Amino acid sequence: FFFLPLAKGLVLRSHLQKKGGANTLPRHTSSAQIRIVLRLISLKCEKHLHPRPDHSERCEPMKVLLVRHGERADECGESNDRFDPPLTAQGKAQAASAWSKILGAHEISSLRVYTSSMTRCMETTCGVISSLGSSSSVDLTITIVPGLASCAAAINRLGSIRSDDVPARLKSSKEATERGQELSLNSAKVRWDFLDDGTTASSYVGGAEDAWWEEGEKEWVKAMRTVLSHTEEGEGCEVCVVVTHREGIRTLVRMLTAGAQRARTSFCCVASFSGGGAALALEDLTYEDCVAFEEY
Repeated sequence: FFFLPLAKGLVLRSHLQKKGGANTLPRHTSSAQIRIVLRLISLKCEKHLHPRPDHSERCEPMKVLLVRHGERADECGESNDRFDPPLTAQGKAQAASAWSKILGAHEISSLRVYTSSMTRCMETTCGVISSLGSSSSVDLTITIVPGLASCAAAINRLGSIRSDDVPARLKSSKEATERGQELSLNSAKVRWDFLDDGTTASSYVGGAEDAWWEEGEKEWVKAMRTVLSHTEEGEGCEVCVVVTHREGIRTLVRMLTAGAQRARTSFCCVASFSGGGAALALEDLTYEDCVAFEEY
């Protein structure tokens, strides 16, 4: 490296000038060379003082797990709310089992957790609390992403998660996070966050049902892209867990396999995908399998 002797010369000249000594730099050294040397030294120092994050080491390899919510109360005659029903007791037990499976295979510190804003998904996500156990001191952040509900039939019929007919608790940062705290009984083990994925009200309200599904799938895919982008910003992440709806899981499997495979999406099934590298692009994921609750 030609600039190292020059750098030493600059330091020595400065020292000798203070002592009244002679200029020790070679006569052929130009002012332009000196400026280049100083700039290189500056960049080298900056690199050591402010290193950029190395994504290739941080998230390699990446796993993406899509979890369907547990058994919903309206399908068992326990609730008349068909728009945003809660889980049954069996559904909550399914959620706890799903999280036990996930935590049995992965360190909790390596997880980034995201959930649809629908009650059944948020309650399913709360299953992580019982799975952690009373002695755990882990502080886990759960991020609510409204667009992950875009694929649900009830939302599709209203056009979008941003529709005026959708309750604020499903799309408002303040109300959604307060709802999360309420559902988790204000547990100190979890912190609720909110990620705005930019989904907008659809123009398909009142249109053909095929159009509802198409638009809902597009908004769900957009939300997943936002999730993966947000995951990349994390440190130490190895597994991205997304609690969502069966339509979303089916959409991603169909998208990645060109329609060649169809996932069995029973309540609390866990669909596994692997990333090809540190940069998480939805299209680069590889579908591995979808394990039904009964197979845990």
